[in-house]
Amino acid sequence: TTLSGGGSAALIRVNAGGGDYTDGSGNLWAADFGYNTGSLDSTSSPIAGTTDDPLYQQGRWDPGTSPELEYSFNIANGNYIVNLHFADTWSGTFGVGLRLFDILIEGALVEDNLDIFAEVGANAALIKTYNVTVADGQLNIRFLHVKENTKINAIEVLDAVPDTESPSVPTGLSGTA
Repeated sequence: TTLSGGGSAALIRVNAGGGDYTDGSGNLWAADFGYNTGSLDSTSSPIAGTTDDPLYQQGRWDPGTSPELEYSFNIANGNYIVNLHFADTWSGTFGVGLRLFDILIEGALVEDNLDIFAEVGANAALIKTYNVTVADGQLNIRFLHVKENTKINAIEVLDAVPDTESPSVPTGLSGTA
């Protein structure tokens, strides 16, 4: 599935654990897809650091049974920017070191012992950004248990092709000394 909307080009936007959602910028986030396992969670608590609370009020977590939670998306080979969105919304992990997990993208460790609470506290948005190269036609994002349960709220994949077009020369300018 390829999605776009609201003027920002994204190849994939997934509302992990939730349904279709249109954010405040008009971007469509597709209902949760591409996962292999996990359970859903939700909260009605306000989320700090965002105006798109619904994107962070639902999520997918992995209770620790085999296999580990993984999202996979068919995508053309190339370079991408992957944004992972998190919020720690369960009171049982409201403390430093109470929820730790690793993240692998395309088999490479990109987060070692991620602690959402330590970075932003409870009920607050956290976005982690990674530059990724896909060489096998499939983007794979794995969440590995360290302590307590892994968690994800949304996934966004952007094309990392640089803008090589020069800006146009401004016209009709004037000024006074």
